[in-house]
Amino acid sequence: MASCRCAHALQLAFQRLSGNKLAKFAVCCHSLLQPTHASNVLELSSCPLQSGHTSQPIRSRILASGSILTRAVCDDCGRERIHPAHPCLSRVSLNAAESPSAISTRIVHTWWGASLPLRQALSTIIYCRGIIRMSHDPRISVIIPCFNLGRFIDDAIDSVFAQTYSDFEVVVVDDGSSDEDTKLHLDRLARPRTRVIRSENRGLSAARNLGVSRSCGPYLCSLDADDRLEPTWFERAVAFLDAHPEVTFVSHWLEAFGDQQWVWKPGRCDLGMLLDFNMVNGAALFRREIVDVVGGFDESMRDGCEDWEFWIRVTEAGYQGVILPEVMYHYRQRPDSMSRAMNDGDKHLRLYGMLVNKHRVSFEQHLLDLTLRRERSFADMCRGVEALQEEIAFLEPALVERRLELERARETLAAIDANGRLKAERNALQGRVSELAEERDAFQSRTSELIHERDDFRDKTAELIQERNGFRDKIAELVQERDAGFRRVSDLEHSWSWRVTLPLRRIFDWVGLLWR
Repeated sequence: MASCRCAHALQLAFQRLSGNKLAKFAVCCHSLLQPTHASNVLELSSCPLQSGHTSQPIRSRILASGSILTRAVCDDCGRERIHPAHPCLSRVSLNAAESPSAISTRIVHTWWGASLPLRQALSTIIYCRGIIRMSHDPRISVIIPCFNLGRFIDDAIDSVFAQTYSDFEVVVVDDGSSDEDTKLHLDRLARPRTRVIRSENRGLSAARNLGVSRSCGPYLCSLDADDRLEPTWFERAVAFLDAHPEVTFVSHWLEAFGDQQWVWKPGRCDLGMLLDFNMVNGAALFRREIVDVVGGFDESMRDGCEDWEFWIRVTEAGYQGVILPEVMYHYRQRPDSMSRAMNDGDKHLRLYGMLVNKHRVSFEQHLLDLTLRRERSFADMCRGVEALQEEIAFLEPALVERRLELERARETLAAIDANGRLKAERNALQGRVSELAEERDAFQSRTSELIHERDDFRDKTAELIQERNGFRDKIAELVQERDAGFRRVSDLEHSWSWRVTLPLRRIFDWVGLLWR
């Protein structure tokens, strides 16, 4: 996986550089891509804690001598440590509290200045080649954004500390909570390996990005403050990622709890499927290099679907993910949740339209498959409505029959009371009346549920028809754009200026071949 990421970074840099910068870049890459030995690795570690010290990481200052970093001095105890390092790490001031990705980015910024393609490429190479390692860093950084959810956050953190894999840190980001109970709860939050970061309210994406920037683990997990993890999730996910370096993120099945209960079992999470539905669930574990290459969560998408857009970008960049077929996430359902609000009115259609506009090329390439899947979903909905209508038609005669039987029982009971007949017979009939009344209520309740389900299916069918019509309109627009493009090309090729400049274009092509 490291070699794949290095190759991707090299490709981007070579596309944007030329001349002396390209030659300088090639020389440095040749040095960085040599086999990494222990003597070429800069390892930052905390000095032993003295009696009375806290558990906070000790910051160290790395001093440069010539072109090789030779020694580090601890700011707390003054103790020196020898640190052989790669020549390209000179002239850089580092500290042991920074993450490897942050260090590698700053190294390249100091070495190469403000050349963005070089910084991105070389920081990726330094990070992937393992030239920088932090001996005290946890492997997993758990980012928990929190906005007015202090009443649930203990459940989320408890599920993290219940993990069978314990090499993690927890970064709670208070996204400008206005709820006094939440603010007080976060002020008093005292857990090992747990930090609380304060921020003004900028939305879920900005909170996640802030948490990622303040964390240091090579694996990242974004956990919502009101949800819970299965105890074996980190163990299963880390083992899979370690065993499959070509896989960059791992997702899971989820189980909903709260005012709704259901289980979702997605199968694939490739780009084609992600353009249709968000198949990557809540607490997917992913490699930090994803954020370094494709960027973080889109902070402009404050109404939802920000994680969906992020995973589309990730798969567009060629990264692969896998869904483990196990329920590893418990998704809280509540009336005021963000996901529930996102499905009100036309908000979901508007957010999906934003995804289409941001990733238009990918949607155009997969438009036929998307349309076919929506048509199939529409057909399944229609069959479901028909099945419900058949069940209602079957239950309605039975309900009428139970009502008639109930009326007959009441008439019989009245006749027995009027004539003063045996009390035992009356009691028996009263019992039968009660049973029939319960059956009637059960049938009426089931009929109401089926009618409600039928109405829901009809609403969903109407939404699918609207989406299908939207896709058809987009197809028609794309066909018109394509035909207009063909016409413009045809007009240009038959114009007198195209014919007059033909010799000149051939001369440019010949000159271009000579330069190659």
